[in-house]
Amino acid sequence: MNRTNNEQHPTLPQRHATAAVFAWATLLIVAGLGMGCSTARDPLPDITAPPSMETVRLPEAGSDPYMQQVRQLAHPDFEVRTRAAGELVAAGDAALPALGRAGDLEVPVAGGLKVSATRSVVQSIVEQAGDERLDEHLGSPWANVRRAAAAEIGGRDQWASIPRLIERLDDRDAEVRAASAASLRRLTNQWFGYRAMAAVGTRRSAADRWRRWWTLEGRAQRAGPGPQMPLADARQGR
Repeated sequence: MNRTNNEQHPTLPQRHATAAVFAWATLLIVAGLGMGCSTARDPLPDITAPPSMETVRLPEAGSDPYMQQVRQLAHPDFEVRTRAAGELVAAGDAALPALGRAGDLEVPVAGGLKVSATRSVVQSIVEQAGDERLDEHLGSPWANVRRAAAAEIGGRDQWASIPRLIERLDDRDAEVRAASAASLRRLTNQWFGYRAMAAVGTRRSAADRWRRWWTLEGRAQRAGPGPQMPLADARQGR
């Protein structure tokens, strides 16, 4: 019997929700594998095992309708966590305030390591945004949303957002600065010696060089940017 088109082709939110859950599980696996198993008898990490809730700092429930699902991202039951991630991704931008207030919501896994329960969910939501909305996310009051937006812009070759990325080089959050610098290098193949963890004065000098370049040269190249650096190389500072 033939299936309907809806059965054959899941919707975009469904695909993003699945991707978020898969990314969340992958983080747990990678963290577990980083423990350094030494023999064939060493067990692989169980991503369905409940996290230790003793060290998880849950955000206050408040009045946000999506905060319940955000809190469930750290629930001991794997199915509850998975369902919550899917619901948040399906909600899209409406869920970002709750996710933003929760921050990275670090959850302990095997080996004493921690992974973020919210990062892949935020990234999946931001990936659904149009170019203009993505640019707005760069100015979000929440660092995890700004970070996701900065990373996504570099992947889209969105030159119109370069001035906003340059502004983020002065962001108070180091990971936002790093994501912005990586995307700028990916888009323009320029660097100017910027390092996200450098001293404030050093960072600002490099950011000023970015601003001068954009004013004198980059703006003119906006309609037709030159060769671009592979994203992986840019993120590794090559």
